[in-house]
Amino acid sequence: KDIGLCTLASENLHDVSDIMQTLEAHGAQIMQQPKNNFHKVTPVGYRDVNLLVRMPNGMAAEVQLNVKDMLKAKNEGHHFYEITRSLEDDKYKDEPDKNKWDPKDQQAFIDAQDEQVRLYEGAWAAHVKKHYGRRPLPSLAGHGGDRTG
Repeated sequence: KDIGLCTLASENLHDVSDIMQTLEAHGAQIMQQPKNNFHKVTPVGYRDVNLLVRMPNGMAAEVQLNVKDMLKAKNEGHHFYEITRSLEDDKYKDEPDKNKWDPKDQQAFIDAQDEQVRLYEGAWAAHVKKHYGRRPLPSLAGHGGDRTG
């Protein structure tokens, strides 16, 4: 089963919604409910929309849609993501209770999560201020959630 992966960056949320509509208008079929992390933000504050689509040529693809400000923070914070992922998914994959981890690893995990929160929440706050000010955020209704803030 062929699966492609791409990330599409836009200036703002309105453009994210337009990209989703454009994909559908050009024959991409959304195969499952989009995962709208603008609506349901990750625990560290990361936001995006993930789509699983079938392209007109039959190929399945995961499409990640995001705003440029969040992608910049994602690139800056990737090192911290790798720390948390390697601890949770590799070193302690059989021990979900972080209280049983080595104290140095516990602290490394907390520090890495804190850095991700700082980066992602800062990027989102700056994005909202730059593009929307006090105006309400655009909705991604019909695409995995009706509220993006």
